[in-house]
Amino acid sequence: MDTPSTARSTHSSALPSPSLSPIIGGSSSNGTNQFDNFFADHTGHEEADSDDITVDEPVNHHENWSVQQTNNMMIDSINTPSLWDLNTMLATFDALPSSMKSYMLFQLLRRCRTNTLQYVSNIILPALRKDFVGMLPLELSLHIVRYLDAPSMCKAAQVNKRWRNVIDGDSLTWQRRLMADGFGVDESEEQRAIAENWGLLRSINSSHNRSRQLDGTSNNNESGTSSSEERTVVEIDDDDTDNMRIVTEENRLEGSSRLATTYNLNDNNNMAVDDMDYIIIEKNNNNNALEIDENDNDGLQDSYTLSPTGTDEQSSSTGVSSSLFVNSSIQQDKGKARADGDWSSFRVDEQEPHQDDDRPYDGDDSDVDAMSQESSDRAELSDERLPLPPSADHPFKAIYRRHYLMRQNWLHGRHKHISFPGHGNNVVTCLQFDSDKIISGSDDQCINVYETATGRLINRLMGHDGGVWALQYVNKTLVSGSTDRTVRVWNLETGECTHVFPGHTSTVRCLQIIMPQNVNTNPNEPPIVEPPIPLIVTGSRDSTLKVWRLPNLDSDPPFQPAIPSSPSDNTQYADNPYYLRTLSGHTHSVRALAGVGNTLVSGSYDCSVRVWNIMTGDCVWRLHGHQQKVYSVVLDAKRKRCMSGSMDGTVKVWNLEDGTNIWTLEGHSSLVGLLDLSHDYLVSAAADSSLRIWNPDDGTCKHVLTTHSGAITCFQHDESKVISGSDGTLRMWDVKTGRHVRDLLNGLSGVWQVRFDERRCVAAVQRNSVTWFEVLDFGVYGIEEDGSQGNSCMDENGVWVDRRIVVLNGGTGEE
Repeated sequence: MDTPSTARSTHSSALPSPSLSPIIGGSSSNGTNQFDNFFADHTGHEEADSDDITVDEPVNHHENWSVQQTNNMMIDSINTPSLWDLNTMLATFDALPSSMKSYMLFQLLRRCRTNTLQYVSNIILPALRKDFVGMLPLELSLHIVRYLDAPSMCKAAQVNKRWRNVIDGDSLTWQRRLMADGFGVDESEEQRAIAENWGLLRSINSSHNRSRQLDGTSNNNESGTSSSEERTVVEIDDDDTDNMRIVTEENRLEGSSRLATTYNLNDNNNMAVDDMDYIIIEKNNNNNALEIDENDNDGLQDSYTLSPTGTDEQSSSTGVSSSLFVNSSIQQDKGKARADGDWSSFRVDEQEPHQDDDRPYDGDDSDVDAMSQESSDRAELSDERLPLPPSADHPFKAIYRRHYLMRQNWLHGRHKHISFPGHGNNVVTCLQFDSDKIISGSDDQCINVYETATGRLINRLMGHDGGVWALQYVNKTLVSGSTDRTVRVWNLETGECTHVFPGHTSTVRCLQIIMPQNVNTNPNEPPIVEPPIPLIVTGSRDSTLKVWRLPNLDSDPPFQPAIPSSPSDNTQYADNPYYLRTLSGHTHSVRALAGVGNTLVSGSYDCSVRVWNIMTGDCVWRLHGHQQKVYSVVLDAKRKRCMSGSMDGTVKVWNLEDGTNIWTLEGHSSLVGLLDLSHDYLVSAAADSSLRIWNPDDGTCKHVLTTHSGAITCFQHDESKVISGSDGTLRMWDVKTGRHVRDLLNGLSGVWQVRFDERRCVAAVQRNSVTWFEVLDFGVYGIEEDGSQGNSCMDENGVWVDRRIVVLNGGTGEE
């Protein structure tokens, strides 16, 4: 059995020796420590006892042990403190200098058990924490938050309800984050988010302002839930956070633990469920919907969530939302979070004041053990407690989440693949699409309109007598140009050709619809709208460009004159009310054009580039420098420059203000047939099987993409990626690093055209001498429910796979 001295040394092993503390030397006087003198009697007794039992003479151990025990009992009875002694100790403690108080506390803590230290820690740590977000004015807190990136914001929102309300509740903060990360949000997406109630506790009136403008105003419209909906709640086991279960509200209220569905959550990632605050669960019309935030690592491959994004039906008058939100980090805070749109009435829940316990210590640590157990139990989610509601009445965090997940799906190749045939075995010469429709032009003289989601053929526009080589649509107005030398205007809603513009004497090779826009880059000055009306500009192999007024399909009457039999008859457009002017000057075929405002740039096989004012018809600049035919041009209105690519293998950058050649970008060894300028990246593609990424500010080549083995037939890029088609493959590159990310499609005979937006990639390809359209949808995984048409991209083990879904009726009537 240990003696008192050895027992004390055992307790002291968890903390360093007080002799090492600098407080001892600083608080001693004349080489004597005041605190050691204060406890000199106690240590003296212990040392005397120790000396009595360590003599060298033979002793009777049984007798000495009895004597030792008796002495210990006598000493303990003498030294056992009473209530009066504790008061004396407290008074003595109050009289000590601050350095001695620290030393005394240090000695006391060295002698405490672990659970007592935990109890003391639970009292001390909250007093030392400073909630700067809660203490600072709201404006300063929001100013701090704006310097955080999205993962940091999501983690900070999990600290407590006060932080959550500040971070999630400010719409302007999330709008800034959307713009900073390159996620463009248009009004239609905002309106859709409001209409479908993405991630909102309550529905918002459609007249909701663009959420907390700089003047600080905001709208706050609340509604309740529909009684016809069945709410579903996620339960997360604190002992097994990798799994969660979904139970209906009815079973939950009855205390039922019946497991409805189990989902695996991978939390070993940077931005997994923990980072995005909450999970949306909804059950409506027999459809379970689960929304879980994904991460940006490959470790997320085993995490599966298929659902519409937070769609909540409008509710009646109960004041409770149909969608419940569970804080995925297993919240420590209990209670209800507030989400006030009006920050002037911003409120937070006050913490309960700490109740001091002045009772003297009686040697029983059972109450401390109970408190420690109660503290650890707070981390567990009780079946009786509902999850925290959402803390925002604006849709911008949900919009950010949707954009973020799509970007991660692109990086990790998580897409739904739909394939359907079209145009027989003919070449697809032009392609454009949106979320509703895909429009393709081919040398089979037809324009096909397909449904984007399913590949179903909606309409076939027939009327051209030659192959369609150029098309573009705006809203429901489609303009096409053909080898039959005509320009046609179509109504996409009815499929009717409403206007026919003859005039060119050879193939219409390129065209562009130029819509009015503000060309004044100074926001402090009045806007300058150019052109004043919507225009069509067409370029032809007859070496001319023609400018037409874009018809208004709702108010302008149809115009379908007789097509002249002879191309040399140039009087056929004299009575055309939509014809404005002809831009003459090139001496060979016009191969490419690009226009913004009143400025138009054209490239020709005569080796020159011309800059035009399309409203006056004047040729502003004739740019000479290329040694061979010009195949591609782009217009950089922001820098007041234009770029041209030529068969001589060079890319030239021209100054629109003085017509000079700024740089000649060299590196390609063959025809530069494609140019694209977007998001501060200039990308060129050539017949030498390479793509080059240039800095448009200084003309330097940043990256060379060289894994293709044939001429580049098509490509497109944005702020994060380049997608190119060649030699039977469709490849994706990182535009910032030039790294080959992955092959999106392979095993093809050829790639005719490729276009992509934030969500989808659409490619027109040839496979086994048949033209196919491949639609890769990156907006399903983690965002929308999978399994349309009875086809799912999940295998029997729940793993996301690249499964090609062939839609054979996509070309009904032609295949």
